[in-house]
Amino acid sequence: IRKINKDLVEQKEVIQEVNYELEKTVSYKDVLLKEVHHRVKNNLQVICSILEMQADSSKNNKLKDKLQTSMDRVFSMALVHEQLYASDTNEYIDAREYLHEIVSAVMASQKNMTKEVAIDLSIDEVKLPLNIALPLGMILNELISNAFKYAFKTTQKGLLKLSLKQKDDAVIIFISDNGPGMDTTNKREKSMGLQIANDFMYQLKGTLKTFNNHGTNYELYIPLFSNKK
Repeated sequence: IRKINKDLVEQKEVIQEVNYELEKTVSYKDVLLKEVHHRVKNNLQVICSILEMQADSSKNNKLKDKLQTSMDRVFSMALVHEQLYASDTNEYIDAREYLHEIVSAVMASQKNMTKEVAIDLSIDEVKLPLNIALPLGMILNELISNAFKYAFKTTQKGLLKLSLKQKDDAVIIFISDNGPGMDTTNKREKSMGLQIANDFMYQLKGTLKTFNNHGTNYELYIPLFSNKK
């Protein structure tokens, strides 16, 4: 019995030492991963700054608009890495804070917008995995930008509504504006922005429905667990 107890004590000490080394390794990798997110975010912000300098130096308004659109897309990617760098986990980000920042960023980019736009956000406390957050940010950037480009130009007072709810193993997102609605006979529904949104929805194995109801409405259904790798 004494020999067995001695062996058990020795084995316990070995296991504790192994666990300690594993904890150090995991902690070190977490630090490295956070540093990667930080550097990626900084590099993306540098790209945004270069695009902004090009836009400021250009006298072509159409080129400025295209450069601004590119800046918004790059910035939405940078937001993901900024959230991951600031969070306690390297796998999930807070949906509420993330979506608020996307909406704020798009609004701030509308330098030529003269009309007042009210924002109505209703976002559940949901943790989004990285492989969903990044494409979702790109999708929302395109759809919200479309509202500012098309809906609010002819509206006296703009209203943008965005909600995110978790239902079972999926998130459901509604986006609507109070503009004239989408004209499905013109090229707008085939615009690059909507093509990008549809491409990313396909990647997420989700669905994107578009319909008119006192303005343009989008309904996004994104499964959570089928997107896990």
